Amino acid sequence: MEDSKKNVNVGEIWFADLGKKEGSIQGGERPVIIIAKSGPSHVHIVPLTTKVAKKNYPMHVAFSVSDGLEENSTALTEQLGLIDLALLKFKIADVTAQKMDLLKKALLVQMGIDEISINVGEIWFADLGEKVGSEQGGERPVIIFGKSGSSVNIIPLTSKVKKSYPMHVDFSVSDGLKEDSTALLEQLTTVDVSRLMYKLAVVTPSKMKLLQKAFLIQGGIKIPPNF
Repeated sequence: MEDSKKNVNVGEIWFADLGKKEGSIQGGERPVIIIAKSGPSHVHIVPLTTKVAKKNYPMHVAFSVSDGLEENSTALTEQLGLIDLALLKFKIADVTAQKMDLLKKALLVQMGIDEISINVGEIWFADLGEKVGSEQGGERPVIIFGKSGSSVNIIPLTSKVKKSYPMHVDFSVSDGLKEDSTALLEQLTTVDVSRLMYKLAVVTPSKMKLLQKAFLIQGGIKIPPNF
């Protein structure tokens, strides 16, 4: 089949040969998603990879075998590229409307057009940087406890607490976490929103009330009678 006559449409997953891998840019033979057409012989594509590190970003979209792939994969919208139709080998599947919406949103985030919504009462995965002393550091879940401009007040969560104190609030996998964890109110701090990587879950109203109570205890503030 001549390349110009290939029936290629936006929203399809194709197997493609992206050539030699350069640095962190995806190469070789792999699935790609057709994002847009460019003239009669070129298309804009987003590559898929099965080898994404534990970090996930707003510009990444997860795909699974239920989407028609052989392995669970991640679409890397930050590697949007233009390729010749000749590099497309065969069609694999169609992307669902829901996944296409996620891809469009991820592309907007990647281009800095769409701001990520961050709200008080959400649990996010964050990179807190180097651990100092007993402070929580590294990549971990945090609870958004306050927000001001480009900064947020966060409560770090840890899965390694031996003793429980009044300023601690326990969370479990049913709260949207991978493992049972504890919120450490004594380590409430302020970080830039750039440290937030992706949203995990929303804290229930009952848990938020426990967090607020623990905050008052931590600050030595008398708890109101009807709190």
